[in-house]
Amino acid sequence: KLQFLYLIGLGRGGEGAGAAASRLVAMGCGSSTANTSAVENRDGQNQLRTTPVVPNGGGPATPPMQQSSPAEVTPGGECHEGKERYLACPSMRWFEQGEKVYYVALYVSDHVTLSGLTVVCRDAAGTVWSKSLTDDEVRDWKDRARPRDPPQKPQEPINLKWPTFWRSLAAGFSKSPEPPRAVAGMGGKKHLDVFLKTKDSRLFLPIELPCIGSDPRLTHEYFVQPFFNVDRRLEWRNEGGKAAPPAAPQNGAQTQTPKHGGQMFPPPPQQQVQTEARLNAVESALQRDLTKIEDSTIVVGHRRDDARRVNQEHQDTSERLNNLEKQVRKLKKVVDQELEPHHLDGLYNVGGARFFDHTRWAMEHQPQNITYSDDLLTLLKARFQNTENHSLRHLNAATDPVVKKVLESAPNLEHIHEVIRLIDQVDEYDFDPFALDERTNGGALLYTAWALMHKYDLLSHFNIDEKVLLNFWVAITAGYHANPYHNATHAADVLQCMHYIIGPGQMSVTVRMKKEDILSSLIAAGIHDYDHPGFNNSFHTRTSAYLATLYNDRSVLENHHAACSFEIMRRDEYNIMASLSDEQKKEVREEVLELLLSTDMGIHAKIFTQFRRMLAESPDWSTEKKKDIKLIMVMAIKMADISNCSRRRDLYLRWADRIADEFYRQGDNEDMLGIPISPFMNRKNKTTEFAKGQISFMNYIVLPMFEDVAQLLPQLRPLVNHIEDNRAHWSIHQKQMEAREASLKEAERDLI
Repeated sequence: KLQFLYLIGLGRGGEGAGAAASRLVAMGCGSSTANTSAVENRDGQNQLRTTPVVPNGGGPATPPMQQSSPAEVTPGGECHEGKERYLACPSMRWFEQGEKVYYVALYVSDHVTLSGLTVVCRDAAGTVWSKSLTDDEVRDWKDRARPRDPPQKPQEPINLKWPTFWRSLAAGFSKSPEPPRAVAGMGGKKHLDVFLKTKDSRLFLPIELPCIGSDPRLTHEYFVQPFFNVDRRLEWRNEGGKAAPPAAPQNGAQTQTPKHGGQMFPPPPQQQVQTEARLNAVESALQRDLTKIEDSTIVVGHRRDDARRVNQEHQDTSERLNNLEKQVRKLKKVVDQELEPHHLDGLYNVGGARFFDHTRWAMEHQPQNITYSDDLLTLLKARFQNTENHSLRHLNAATDPVVKKVLESAPNLEHIHEVIRLIDQVDEYDFDPFALDERTNGGALLYTAWALMHKYDLLSHFNIDEKVLLNFWVAITAGYHANPYHNATHAADVLQCMHYIIGPGQMSVTVRMKKEDILSSLIAAGIHDYDHPGFNNSFHTRTSAYLATLYNDRSVLENHHAACSFEIMRRDEYNIMASLSDEQKKEVREEVLELLLSTDMGIHAKIFTQFRRMLAESPDWSTEKKKDIKLIMVMAIKMADISNCSRRRDLYLRWADRIADEFYRQGDNEDMLGIPISPFMNRKNKTTEFAKGQISFMNYIVLPMFEDVAQLLPQLRPLVNHIEDNRAHWSIHQKQMEAREASLKEAERDLI
């Protein structure tokens, strides 16, 4: 327990916790004492194991009856059967969940009568959630245990015996390989799933913990104080139970009662002194800071008052505007007799990228708009508007007063030129989205889309407002999760590849693409994985996720990407299609939807067969049929979506590492849920399966598609050569691994 207390920073200021833990070990005289040790489970997580200590005779020890006290006797009732054996000492552990660390504890609420139960959770920031249960509430909680794997046929209700319940519950908070799972609940609560493993079943037990606060003293009260309570109780028992537990204060005096129930024993005097000293030091430092703040306030007081007044006026205006908008919506609803909107519609009514809870196993993503450079956007616009002469030299000699002002006054002009040099490679297949993303702090998608929209002259052709265009791509960038693979960097990579096929690949000339077709292609490429949670369609379907039900298990994520992106455009400040005519809006929307839905690999064979058949019928593709143009646009975005296999070796291997990481995360969750692990997603088989999976993917999906499209667009033939080179890399790697495995087996036989 001492190691656990130091892990959460409780042992830095004193020796009270350590002394308490040492006495727990030293005073092991009966079934109510326990030894604790830090162990490591199979997932590499630290945990604490609580082992009951029994006397030399081997059986459970109890104090002599003549030494018992009424205050020490455990109340009757079946729910206390086995409780003292398994919960004599608090059970504690810590675990990592994603990028967060949690500490949880379980102990009886009253350490004198061993009645009640307290569940506590704390995060690394010091926030504490806790709930204390009475014996009756514990009975109700026990009845809420449910199987981890729902049975196919109705079964009898689960009837855990109390000793089994206490043993599995204590193990769940100490030595179980499966730690509890913490999920943010409503109203600041923390939802905790405790996993119970008995001889015959695997169960989980949910509980909602209210937030107590983040005061450092709460950590002492809920994580350290229970050890002092057990320590005092053991001292009392070893003294023969002669001294009664602390009596209530006399003359109506008030006494402090812990929020988690039970007897409150005061901490050791030494710890009180050290705690008070630390608090005094903090208060002194705080007082010095407050003095500095007051001095600064006098200097900037007038300006701050002005800023506060302006801010208040802005808030009042915004509030009045919001109230007016609400009234307008209510009136419109009454006039049009509208029904309540679907909650996905309501989610985007406030504008911009929004949080959506895909599945409880996905990492929570709260969209945050990136910080962009107006100077960089200005120079990129000037750089790509003139398609005949848009070199850096042209920028430096610009006569545009806005551009000249930026070139003369921009504080980070060297960094801006470095970013522009990276975006200059947008016409090259060696375009590096990783370098661009690093130089722009996650803005690769935003700046690539901005440059290409100007390069194709789409803003002036469709009269698209620049601010609206900027708002849209900022929101789309914010909606991409920080997944290893399906993130905003991948979207920028797909967008650049789509441009390469349209422009340098000569697709726009070969199939006579209109401006509407180019606009649709660029939008679809940029939003094609918007709000992707890092789990594929199969995972959503097999776990009965909400989106799988909403879209009837058909192209689940692709439908979601499209729906959310168009939901963003419902508001005028994000609607880049507002200036299009009704006919153009209809055409662009239809094309974007068709392109997005075609990225579902579940329908790849159907689309590819259709393309091969039409290619055989019209090998030169000298046609103006809309369906033919749409089909080649579909093939283009499908190629761009899996184009990492056709990139140069160093870029491809970085993408391969990222997709492997994301695959194995899904496989770990599937293993935890007890469902079959998807192909090539088993982390245990990484050494033998990954190379084989990459070779198969290139042989059966990537290479045939690129070869057939290259017949139509010969400029793309070098991409086929890249794929063959990357496939050869994995073939050599696979042979080396097979030779190594054979060598190990031969060495093992020789050793035997």
